[in-house]
Amino acid sequence: MGKKISRRSFSKKTMSAVAGTSILGTKAFSKNEVKSSARYNEYDYIIVGSGAGGGPLACNLARHGFKVLVLEAGNKDSSNYLNEVPAFHAKCSEDSNFSWHFYVKHYSSDYNARKDSKYVSGKGVFYPRGATIGGSTINNAMVSVLPHDSDFDHIARITGDDSWSARNMKKYKNILDKSFYLNYYDSNSEDHGRKPWLPIRYPDLLGAGFQDPVLIKILSANLAHNRGRFIDFITKKHLFNPNSQHFTNGGSGAVLIPQNADQRTAKRHAVREYLLETARIYPNNLTIATNALVSKVVIKDKTAVGVEYLSGAYLYEADPHHRSGNRGSKRFVKARREVILSAGAFNSPQLLKLSGIGPRNELNRHGIPVIQDLPGVGRNLQDRYEVTLNYKFKRNILDKVNLRTSDPGFHDFYNKASGPYTSNGAFTGNIIKSNPHLREADVFNFALIGSFRGYVPGYSNYTRSDKSILSWAILKGRTNNSGDVLLRNRNPQSMPLINFKFFNDGRDTNSNDIRALVHSVKHIRSLMKNFRVKPYHNGEVWPGDHVNSDHAIKEFVKNEAWGHHASCTNKIGSNWDSQAVLDSKFRVRGIKNLRVVDASVFPKIPGFFISVPIYMISEKATDDILSTAGVRRN
Repeated sequence: MGKKISRRSFSKKTMSAVAGTSILGTKAFSKNEVKSSARYNEYDYIIVGSGAGGGPLACNLARHGFKVLVLEAGNKDSSNYLNEVPAFHAKCSEDSNFSWHFYVKHYSSDYNARKDSKYVSGKGVFYPRGATIGGSTINNAMVSVLPHDSDFDHIARITGDDSWSARNMKKYKNILDKSFYLNYYDSNSEDHGRKPWLPIRYPDLLGAGFQDPVLIKILSANLAHNRGRFIDFITKKHLFNPNSQHFTNGGSGAVLIPQNADQRTAKRHAVREYLLETARIYPNNLTIATNALVSKVVIKDKTAVGVEYLSGAYLYEADPHHRSGNRGSKRFVKARREVILSAGAFNSPQLLKLSGIGPRNELNRHGIPVIQDLPGVGRNLQDRYEVTLNYKFKRNILDKVNLRTSDPGFHDFYNKASGPYTSNGAFTGNIIKSNPHLREADVFNFALIGSFRGYVPGYSNYTRSDKSILSWAILKGRTNNSGDVLLRNRNPQSMPLINFKFFNDGRDTNSNDIRALVHSVKHIRSLMKNFRVKPYHNGEVWPGDHVNSDHAIKEFVKNEAWGHHASCTNKIGSNWDSQAVLDSKFRVRGIKNLRVVDASVFPKIPGFFISVPIYMISEKATDDILSTAGVRRN
């Protein structure tokens, strides 16, 4: 048996290899080049947050000659194998160097909340978030799937802004690297002069290291159950690309799982790499300040003029290293043009409220002077509904994969960019309609190597604790919008109160969402009874075959569902929508020079996975901001 993962046991030679490469073959960005505080007291643009929304936007503005400051509350970049190797993404999501540990409510009622096996007494349900350069893109599962075209058409329809139409938004798909082998682009696709920065890669499921009999049987059964053919998987892989027009138009079928990873090295490649490359090439234009917790947007005469922030490590309560009494040092930095909030669905509404922008009654309750009464700030919180089914097989799956640095497969990853460590664990999947009368498919199912039942502290240690377990994750593409993010107090270091209010806060037992999840449970169970795979497993161990009636499945879904794509808390909307926080150009209503660009801006949660839709709106926001500045995008 090899050693367990430990930074102390990780050799200097291997650590050097881990730190060695960056995008386009450039030299790795030195850690001491990442600024711990702002170099100047004035910038053209101040962007709060370095994740999927703020990171690409900062890069794009800096590359157009503007002075940009990114304020990241997390620590300095500390890249190592945990965030580079796709197989370690679960470990990375819990590691205290990369993760903030939020706890959320699914229900207002403690009685309903405590039915969840993941519930932690006195806290709620574990909800890890990224906490360094790149935000949650540093430790997510790297799944890179485009939203439905209808998601953008919906925004265009409610705002009357045709620039949101799917026809126009197609040009922002070009952030995806078109060189990957599934031929993502349609024959009529155009380049629009945009250089891709997000490489996409698929693990070689039939190559060395993946030739496990169980996985081959699962792949074969999934194809057969979802009108796919194994011969087509070998010769026509583009048919299984979830980013093809068939699927973005709402089609269904078996799919592969694309990851944002470097084509050559197979390492995670996303916002962090784009930011660090941009800061290296344009050091006078882009400053990244870490350990910088923004406490408020400074507003004068209804105009954002800058931000106040606290400088210091471990200042936010969600940081596992946080200690009460650590207040940091207060600083101010001025924005010549605009302030952009990209702190995510939890922290952007929190920051707006701390700045005096939000529901009047809530601000008054905390003694915060009201600058702009916007009732929708922190409302409309949405997420996926996800549940898993676990199956126990008669033999171990990928027996030599122990998620240890001493594994041969780990070294194959760094030396050959091959083998199981190139995968995030999502092996194969299918997109289905939970009701044949639906216009679009609404559920994404995918098989995961290992045991997974949702997010609990220590969950990453359980994934390979029993190597005979394979999990099917069921992800519902649409949810209700009753959740909210409320201030706990007026201290910017405190986490907000987060309540998703699942299933109409527990009162709804027959919604379309619940019916869809029940249908999907049955779909996966039917697949696992396929003659190709049934002889190889001993049955379902979670929730178990005893949960078989519609009523029992509904109760399982209500009690055990979770999500990990928080969004929609500062929604874009029409001028007559009292809950709309932003206009169609991401501008905060009633305040000049202040925008929000992150997951919180969506009126309804898009597609199946959240990262690529956020990347796309970040590109759109670039165009909107450059247009305001009178600059044509190159």
